[in-house]
Amino acid sequence: MVYVLKLDQPLGNEKHYAQFYVGWSKNEYTLAKRIEHHMQGRGSKFTQAAIAKGYNVEVVLTMEGGKDVERKIKNQHNTKRFVERELKRRESTLCTQ
Repeated sequence: MVYVLKLDQPLGNEKHYAQFYVGWSKNEYTLAKRIEHHMQGRGSKFTQAAIAKGYNVEVVLTMEGGKDVERKIKNQHNTKRFVERELKRRESTLCTQ
């Protein structure tokens, strides 16, 4: 399972910053535990820094896939655009059913 977390504000400086984190877990059962670790500040260095600064973190997307899908998303270097497109695609799929 691949998941995307979003911070309520960008983390970093004027030159380098990020607002999204892409991760993966083996299955939906470990997904809940993995996200819990992030929310408690015990996940990635990125989410640890965000939690330490008092940023709010939310899960904005989950989808089937593993490391390969996570890497494809990260290689696009624009997670915000990916999330927007994926949510729009899902919305249009629901509307046509």
